[in-house]
Amino acid sequence: MIYESPGTVGGEWDDFHIPGATLIPLGQLAQRLDEVPADREIVVVCRSGNRSQSGRDILLQAGLTDVTSMSGGVTTWSATVPLIQGNNAFSVLGLD
Repeated sequence: MIYESPGTVGGEWDDFHIPGATLIPLGQLAQRLDEVPADREIVVVCRSGNRSQSGRDILLQAGLTDVTSMSGGVTTWSATVPLIQGNNAFSVLGLD
């Protein structure tokens, strides 16, 4: 499962995101840890890779062990893999 971290709900998320992920803003992540599966690999993603490192650290500090941050973020991902564009998209986890 991919977790994406857009800068603002309705901003980056509406612009594009990775299919099959779930949106959780960074400012809400610590309060919504119960929504993050502890038995799966977690990849935290933002537009450029900077905010996702903070999200990764929150998850690691919470005791999740199979967590990483996608280097280069959605910008790098979109160079090679199609993204969902527009706000009729499926869910993605994200961070502010």
